[in-house]
Amino acid sequence: MDENNIAKDIKRGIEMAFSWFKKNNPSLEQHCDEDILQNWYNFIAFCYTLAWDGSIESQLNNLRKSNQDFDFEISLLMQNAIEEADTWWLRYNCDHQEEAFEYASENGYEEEAEDKAYYELDDAYERIRLGINTKNFKELSKFQI
Repeated sequence: MDENNIAKDIKRGIEMAFSWFKKNNPSLEQHCDEDILQNWYNFIAFCYTLAWDGSIESQLNNLRKSNQDFDFEISLLMQNAIEEADTWWLRYNCDHQEEAFEYASENGYEEEAEDKAYYELDDAYERIRLGINTKNFKELSKFQI
């Protein structure tokens, strides 16, 4: 399935969160190779997509109970990444919703536009989240700068 404007808009917010995470942790790029930076991007993207469904931290805690990939303690640097994801999600959430409503309207869902918009928004978050490799998050919990 092609990426629609909703997913593109969400990824714009993720990029902003990641950019500010690097800016607020200037030595990160000195201590990370491209793979580790990609893992940080993935962690922020994962957290950003969780924000739609409520508290990122409580959802991560729930995942820790049911998924071995999340069998780790949240480090201070991870907490910073979570805060960036949450902050930028709050700033861009209305934009994402507007994209979803435009998508629903443009595709002929006038009467059920609101339901269709939220369905498409949920779907975009889920597709992004499911495309993220979470197996390396445990290693990030050990990373210090």
